[in-house]
Amino acid sequence: MHLHLDKMSLYALSALAAMCSSAHAATSTAKASIEQFHIELVDLDLTDGVTPSLFFTQQSWGVDSVGDAQRQVYTVQGKTSITTSFGATGGSASDSALSSSASVNHPAVKDGKSHQYSTNSYRITHFTLSPHTQMIITALGSVSDNRLGVFDSSVARIGMRGKLLDESGDWVDSFSKSYQTDAGSTTLRMYASLSTDEFVRSGNFDVVTQATLAGQISSVPEPSVYAMLLAGTVLVGAVARRRRRTPARNAA
Repeated sequence: MHLHLDKMSLYALSALAAMCSSAHAATSTAKASIEQFHIELVDLDLTDGVTPSLFFTQQSWGVDSVGDAQRQVYTVQGKTSITTSFGATGGSASDSALSSSASVNHPAVKDGKSHQYSTNSYRITHFTLSPHTQMIITALGSVSDNRLGVFDSSVARIGMRGKLLDESGDWVDSFSKSYQTDAGSTTLRMYASLSTDEFVRSGNFDVVTQATLAGQISSVPEPSVYAMLLAGTVLVGAVARRRRRTPARNAA
């Protein structure tokens, strides 16, 4: 049987399909990144005969992603990616950049079950710094939190910490910076510095990005989506019945 639809019916069905498609395509997202990571050394005493120097004594990287029952972990420079029917998560870590992202598909309805999509990416560096030297760290940071539903936990955060130690292990200089958002997105220039005195100092710094969306999520459509699908079925049936009655009226 061939079903012929007039222009109004085709328009109504097209609009209905678009509404259903947009309902299924909607996603909540949390993203965090640190790019263009750069270190610069400044000589604080041009008369001491010391050339500014920085030596990395130990470094580590990591990316830890969780997507419901799946988990991917790297303790070296690398990249993770997890995709399920509920959402996706992933991240990366390298010398010059970190990233973390999480997304959840909608409709997201309370279903009594907890689902987590999260990624933590980091770089930890231990170093020694020459006397009378300032170490300047700059980077381009970005955080974005676009939630279309309600979550038990939602985080988009970037952070940077560092410290210098004396012989006894006490801090002689330090910094701690953290940025996050709970709505919208922003991009900012990150800046931090550490300075030594007349001695060689050891220290460390770490940078981190975190993105998390966790809560109760349902894989079934919302009642409104069911209603739209039912309306579409009724519309198609009505058009078919009208087409079947049309020849009888013309014959009369």
